[in-house]
Order: sequence, then C-alpha cells, then structure tokens
Amino acid sequence: PEFAAACRAYRDAVGWPADSELLGLFLDSGERDLVVGALEAILANLEAGSLELPKGLLGQIQSLAGDFDSAIADVAEEILERR
Repeated sequence: PEFAAACRAYRDAVGWPADSELLGLFLDSGERDLVVGALEAILANLEAGSLELPKGLLGQIQSLAGDFDSAIADVAEEILERR
C-alpha cells in the first residue's frame, strides 16, 4: 500500500514518468489505475518516438497482455502491436 501511495504521489507531483525504469515500477504497483496509466504513458511515448522498450519492460508488458483485467490487457496488447 505504501508503494502504490508513493507512485500516486509521484504522478500527482510530476505526472507520469517518461523513464522506462520508473514506468516499470508503476507496472509493479499492483494497482489497476496506476498500471493502466503507466501502460498508456508507455504507448504515448512509443508513438512519440521518445521511448524504446528495454527487454525487462517488454517482458512486463507481455505478461500484462495476458491479465484477466481487460483494461490492462487491452493497452498492453496495443503496445505490443505498435512496437
């Protein structure tokens, strides 16, 4: 719970991170809104050409594409299609 709160505080103070390592941490938060938001930030950065997917982050996204929550899986699948 403290980790998710720290992620929310970061997001509220500076917005979604652009750094792949920080985005990966948000994906690990276990909180639907943070995971979906981080995935959407990844997608936006990919479309802008400002983010490359390192192997570890790509693995996280591939795993999330199989998530039971369709809001998470749909964005993860879209990222995998566009990379």
